Amino acid sequence: MEEREELQQEELQQEELQQEESQQILPQEEIHRNYQEDIEYTPLYNPNKNKKKNNSITIILVALLLLLLVASLIAAVSQVVKSVMVGVSTYTEENGSLRTKIEEYLEKQQNEDSRDAAQEWKKEIPDEEMAEERDEDGRYVPSESDPYYVEITDSIRDDLSYQIDWETYEFTSEENDVEIDIVYPVIIGDDVRNIEVLNREIKNGALYYLKNYANNPENGNVSDCTLQVTSYVTFMDEEVLSIVVNEEFEMQGISTLDLYCINIDLLTGQLMDNSKILDYSVELAKEFRKNSNFQNGQSDAIDALSDEELQEYLSGRNSGIIFYTPIGMEIGFNYSMDNSYGWITATVKDYDKYIRKM
Repeated sequence: MEEREELQQEELQQEELQQEESQQILPQEEIHRNYQEDIEYTPLYNPNKNKKKNNSITIILVALLLLLLVASLIAAVSQVVKSVMVGVSTYTEENGSLRTKIEEYLEKQQNEDSRDAAQEWKKEIPDEEMAEERDEDGRYVPSESDPYYVEITDSIRDDLSYQIDWETYEFTSEENDVEIDIVYPVIIGDDVRNIEVLNREIKNGALYYLKNYANNPENGNVSDCTLQVTSYVTFMDEEVLSIVVNEEFEMQGISTLDLYCINIDLLTGQLMDNSKILDYSVELAKEFRKNSNFQNGQSDAIDALSDEELQEYLSGRNSGIIFYTPIGMEIGFNYSMDNSYGWITATVKDYDKYIRKM
């Protein structure tokens, strides 16, 4: 009996011991791991799957934002380009070719730079070299050492085989408000070829406005007229004679001012074709512009012309001016601007390189 109770007691102790062992606390990581294995997640809240899905959504949103940003930039650039093209189109319609205007601007800038450089160059020349010689009456006496031809004046010589005399025509009418004063040269010399023809051409040139616009004022058919024609012999030697006729004409509110040049080849006894004395190249036009900037300063008449247009004006039969002087060749052109008239010339000292080859 006692053995049986001891056996039961032992069995009871073993059961209590087993219960105590079963109640031991497991390590935290095993609890955690078992906890994850025991939970059953729905697809919506599965952490691993939801994390991947969130990453995909973020990428898509960023891509959409980038697309929207690129689209906005393209639209903005397109609008700017469109505005610029509209502006260019409008400018072109109102002002002509944009490329032409740019070229004109660059050429104008170059001309302004040339003018400024010429004036600076002029300042560097000593005053004694710039001071022109004057006679006792205050008239300019050209010299080969002068940097340029200062003003139109006579250069009469008395050591040649021919001489120069002068003819005049004058008429005044206070009643009709007419005043005419014309002076022109006459060639005198037994050995001058075609002298009668040459003198007739000189006279016709000096009386041009009188014959064509104020003919026979003595008859009273001319009124409100002023004509002043002054002629100069700017150069003379045994081969060449140059005459410049300065014409100032005003009649009934219409006025003009120009130079008419007569160049005579005394070896042949013929008038020179003024448009063919020099080779009127663009190079010559550029040199004329540079020399005029130095000699005359700023000129609207020249600044308004391109080199090619200037070339045409210099070589024109009606517009061109050319005559010999003791300093070199004086070239230029007659012009009209805003209902006003005038002329401008500049000196080309080294003109031999521009002489037209026959």
